[in-house]
Amino acid sequence: LFDKNFTEDLCMALNERPKPCIRVNTLVTDREELEKQLSAEGARVAPGLFAEEALYILDSPPIAQLESFNKGLFAFQDESSIIASLAAGVKSNDKVLDVAAAPGGKTAHMAAIMQNKGEIIAWDIHPHRVKLIEQNCRRLKATIVVPEVRNAKIPDKNMFNKFDKVIIDAPCSGLGVIRRKPDIKWSKKPEDITALKSEQKEILEVCSKYVKPEGFLIYSTCSIEPEENEKNVDEFLAKNDSFIYDDLRPYLPEKLHDSLEQPYGYITLYPNIHGTDGFFIARLKRIKA
Repeated sequence: LFDKNFTEDLCMALNERPKPCIRVNTLVTDREELEKQLSAEGARVAPGLFAEEALYILDSPPIAQLESFNKGLFAFQDESSIIASLAAGVKSNDKVLDVAAAPGGKTAHMAAIMQNKGEIIAWDIHPHRVKLIEQNCRRLKATIVVPEVRNAKIPDKNMFNKFDKVIIDAPCSGLGVIRRKPDIKWSKKPEDITALKSEQKEILEVCSKYVKPEGFLIYSTCSIEPEENEKNVDEFLAKNDSFIYDDLRPYLPEKLHDSLEQPYGYITLYPNIHGTDGFFIARLKRIKA
């Protein structure tokens, strides 16, 4: 899959402890104001590697004690996940479906990009995780989010062709986030990928039906395994001629454009190259009914 040097670099990067990354909540503040407040509260931060909204915490008192956190001025969100929300290209007054949305990081980010205008339906199959979406969105003042307990594999014909954007952050092996969850190295087996791929394909097939003609489908995972990522998407496109890759470049920070290859429809972020979690993001356009 990867050559020897890349694999060694990747393994070393996955063994490093990541710096906590936060996203500025632009619904209630801006980056400059947040940096001032964090500094006053005794925290030191550094700018994000790619995204304007991202900051890395270098040093801080316990986060739960910070007034800025409790007032919802920022959210914990890795820069790879911030980039995935940007890739959705949401805008004010869009109707958005966020599948497998818990704990709500990308959901709240999209609400901020939309300036709380429009609607985001946010699903998760587990009630306790839907409560997390509710709590996070309340703290972050994301008022356009409607959290629902829902199984994304069960089609709902009443919702077909209804959404401008559908975002699928698919259940995956988590091989891109080993530096946060080291136990993955021991708990995941090759056969898990096969089972997950089948689930991912099912969710992709069902949820693609919710996209309006001329709407967009964003598929992401926190895996760096092609079987779960571009191979899944390519197989979906081979079976669904109503979808094509859409150019990601207008939505991504310019520094990432070199990481894209034609047709510029997907990107894989690697800890050893980009310094973020490992993450895959694809953007598809529905071109006909």
